[in-house]
Amino acid sequence: MIEFSVHELKEEYEKSLQLFKLSVTIDDIEDTLFYLSRIEAIKIEGGEDRADIVKHLTSNSIAVMGHIGLMPQYVRSEGGYKVRGKTKEDEEQLIADAIAIEKAGGKAIVIPVVAGKTHKKAPTKRAANHEQVHGR
Repeated sequence: MIEFSVHELKEEYEKSLQLFKLSVTIDDIEDTLFYLSRIEAIKIEGGEDRADIVKHLTSNSIAVMGHIGLMPQYVRSEGGYKVRGKTKEDEEQLIADAIAIEKAGGKAIVIPVVAGKTHKKAPTKRAANHEQVHGR
């Protein structure tokens, strides 16, 4: 059997609180602001379903890069990593997503892991597939 006095428990609890206290200096704040000032665009995953967010951001002078096709943030909900654009319906949805992002003011659109030449069918000047971006 392990026994503690109330005093010992209080001391241990107060010690544990010390572990989580943060001390932020003005230098930390300046470093963070400098880092954030170098960001050129925010990446938003989604197409037509996120166009209103893209429009709101771009209308407030915040640059946005769209991301459709394989979207890493949705891998779990979509059941794993899957090539997009294999069916006519999915290809049409990707094209509609690209158009929606462009109309909402997206600065660029990344379309990774899509079947065939689906990325070339998107009638937009801002779309690029993984191979175009990374040279693979």
